[in-house]
Amino acid sequence: MSGPFAKGDEVEWESQSNAAQRTKRGIVVAVVGRRRMPTELLAWPELARTHCLHNCEGAAGLTRGYRDHESYLVATPGARGKTGQQIKQRLYWPRVQHLRRWWPHAE
Repeated sequence: MSGPFAKGDEVEWESQSNAAQRTKRGIVVAVVGRRRMPTELLAWPELARTHCLHNCEGAAGLTRGYRDHESYLVATPGARGKTGQQIKQRLYWPRVQHLRRWWPHAE
């Protein structure tokens, strides 16, 4: 296992938007090396086809900037659309200091 998390680990983190804080949970789908961009991953073409890209704008987005430490792409479950169809999973690139292991069997 490289770093504190590995591909397949279940994680959670707190997210804040419009003054509302919520817990997000997902699975690590890729480890992003130090000073690398998520788009440089060998798995990127497949991930882009199977996942909806979230938080893609801004300095910490998936398409701009990099981080000076190992980081992780996390996929969250897709929601259902207005007509009931399954929406693709969302990809997030959360800040490592906010990630923690999620033990679903402990709940």
